Amino acid sequence: MKHVSYPPLVIYTALTFHHLGHTLDETRKQVNKQFKVNTGKTTIYSWVKRYQDFCPISRFREKYRDTNDVVFTKQFDHENLEYLFLYHNYKLGVLASQRFPGLAEYIIRFENRCPAPS
Repeated sequence: MKHVSYPPLVIYTALTFHHLGHTLDETRKQVNKQFKVNTGKTTIYSWVKRYQDFCPISRFREKYRDTNDVVFTKQFDHENLEYLFLYHNYKLGVLASQRFPGLAEYIIRFENRCPAPS
């Protein structure tokens, strides 16, 4: 990462947050708060464009515009314990279903209820 003004962790965090469905402005605010820096939306956008070849998920960013579209989240209560269940829609839909279809089907069943053991 030659000729960059920000530490790699700041750039990585911005890319990750943006690719989870957050807007450039939301990403800017989060990064600035977390790292006490002063990035602009154009800076974040330039990182997205510059590093898109290293972030395979970036080409699907248009499809998943909202954070709720990117990550499925559900909370379960079981025997007075709360469980937070999350999965990444793109990764499950494209990667897992192609390589591990049985696992993908099992995980998707969590959308309605916690599946019983087989």
